[in-house]
Amino acid sequence: MTMNPRHKKITHRAIGLLLWVGVSYGAWAQNTEAFSPKLGAYQEALELYDQEKYNSARIAFEDYLNDYPDGPQAALAQYYAGLSALYLLHADGERRVRDFIRQYPTHPKAGTALFEAGRFYYQNKNYNKAVELFNEVPTGSLTRDQNVERKFKLGFALFTLRRFAEALEYFNGLKRNNHEYQAASNYYAGYIAFEQGDLV
Repeated sequence: MTMNPRHKKITHRAIGLLLWVGVSYGAWAQNTEAFSPKLGAYQEALELYDQEKYNSARIAFEDYLNDYPDGPQAALAQYYAGLSALYLLHADGERRVRDFIRQYPTHPKAGTALFEAGRFYYQNKNYNKAVELFNEVPTGSLTRDQNVERKFKLGFALFTLRRFAEALEYFNGLKRNNHEYQAASNYYAGYIAFEQGDLV
């Protein structure tokens, strides 16, 4: 039995309509996932963190982790909660950063977690701790600019701790390239060389 051309046309339209409805529903369902309570709670916590409201951010990230321990942003929530605790000088701040690295060793933020912690200690003039953490950073996970910053701040921390020979290695390596720390690296390398009597 052959199908009437008119029925064929209606059947094609019906199939097309069903496909369009199915695709539209799928897109709508994905779009509503973007506005789900899980992501909304995470976004609110991240906004607080970006505004440097670290206590509120830490609480919001912890609430997110309690409500959605396996949520899509659980790893990042743990990362930012740890950094927030560190920035607030909480006793468990560094441990929480290290816990994040242990729990998510392949996460892209695992490499920058120690860098951020080292940067924090450097800014607070705890140079011994900054040296310790900067030395632990897996440099392959940093951007070029982050790696240059790490080397300069590591060199300066060593300089401040009067570990001149170690500091000089970093400054000499940095003074040869064009970046924001080049002039300062050149200055400190020259200062150390002068103090050690290496200048003619």
